[in-house]
Amino acid sequence: LGQDRRNQQTNVRVVRPEFRFDSDGGFEAFLGKAEGRVVAALAAYDVMTLPFDTNLYAKPSQGAAQQAWVTLTESNWTIILDTVTANFQR
Repeated sequence: LGQDRRNQQTNVRVVRPEFRFDSDGGFEAFLGKAEGRVVAALAAYDVMTLPFDTNLYAKPSQGAAQQAWVTLTESNWTIILDTVTANFQR
């Protein structure tokens, strides 16, 4: 590659980034649904990207800076999504 890409930001357009899911379906089902949309968007993207981090993140509040985003895990995802949903509905 010949260049340091650690600080490079890439905006990949994900088609229909919002989707409904069943929270009773479990974290793996949620992760699979989100990952499927991102993988499809990356496949259609014409610039090579390096996936340094494959975690899913959520903004804990409307005005949260990117450094405050929370990694979704199997143990916290329902709590975080409840918070995100409540913030979205304000």
